[in-house]
Amino acid sequence: MPCQCSLITCLCGGQSSSDSDEGNQSVSQTNLTELQTGPRDVAMDASWLRDRGSQLVHWIDNATEPGCPVSKNTQSSNLLRRHGIQVVETRLSGNLSDIEQELILPLLREMPRIAGDYKKYTISMRHSSWHGYISPNIIAATLITRKAGSTDPHTSDIALAMFTRHHDLGGLRYVFAETVTNRQTNAYIKQILFPGEIWPPAQPRLWAYGTRQYDEIMGTRIGRTVGYFVLAGYNRGTTRITGILAYSSSSAGPLMLRFDIGRRR
Repeated sequence: MPCQCSLITCLCGGQSSSDSDEGNQSVSQTNLTELQTGPRDVAMDASWLRDRGSQLVHWIDNATEPGCPVSKNTQSSNLLRRHGIQVVETRLSGNLSDIEQELILPLLREMPRIAGDYKKYTISMRHSSWHGYISPNIIAATLITRKAGSTDPHTSDIALAMFTRHHDLGGLRYVFAETVTNRQTNAYIKQILFPGEIWPPAQPRLWAYGTRQYDEIMGTRIGRTVGYFVLAGYNRGTTRITGILAYSSSSAGPLMLRFDIGRRR
């Protein structure tokens, strides 16, 4: 059975999940085992996550930083057709309060309300699938499945292809990872960032670019995947993830992450 997780890529960490770091097709295959699990329990090894996240941030920020494993994807618009990928697109209109409530946009008051501009996507591939919502400013993945050993395109590239088929990347502001089930990321955020607290915390927590916690989250599998999306979609040095917000949409809800996308000044 394929694993299921709600994030920008399928990185549950379970036996049935794909055991590769998601990213552009040019991701290096060297030291993949260490990239996947680290030298020990990565969830508890904040320094290991911080080093990996810091390196990823350097690649995003500096076009001349050597060793970047991801090249800009210049053929994203042809990816779906080239691979014969079936896409079911549903245009949504009217009052989207249900979607906005799910993403708790009213709580996060700095975010724009974009009622009427969302499209719902269901994408089926041979061994994987992608479900979520896209608007001119938002990518929100709600369910992704990927069978172990799948040769389907990376889901970060799928998300890039879906967004750019209708919208300019310059307008993207937020990437949501809903109902995060990745065990590494869950353990790190709940046990390292929120030690001893009842989950979910009373208030969302935002970690700004340049903080230790930001680098550590960028070193998790989910953080690396969103970082690969940025590397594949933008010229290096022009765009960065400006902040990462962890929250829950209800008092008993699962972990949700929001990655804020911004142009460098």
